[in-house]
Amino acid sequence: MVVPGSFSRTVTTAGTRVTVSSSALSVLSFTVQANVGNTGYIYVGASDVTSSNTVALAAGQSVNFPAIQGHEMDIGTNFYLDSSVNGEGAKILYTKVTL
Repeated sequence: MVVPGSFSRTVTTAGTRVTVSSSALSVLSFTVQANVGNTGYIYVGASDVTSSNTVALAAGQSVNFPAIQGHEMDIGTNFYLDSSVNGEGAKILYTKVTL
């Protein structure tokens, strides 16, 4: 069965990336939506994410990462967030397979 889920993630210190999930989490797809109250940008990418090598999400903007041929992705080890302002963050929405 495919079930949805969500959580919030905060980047405490701008310029110091954090994993999208604070622990291992395999998902089919996920969306990162920058918090509506953010004043800067949220950056989403791989372990080398910076403001210059990825998409910048302004407040309320989102980006979706769909499943590739039904394969799950671990958002606790393979995807990262960073921010341009201390203490800003994003909402993470995902779909996951459960047995």
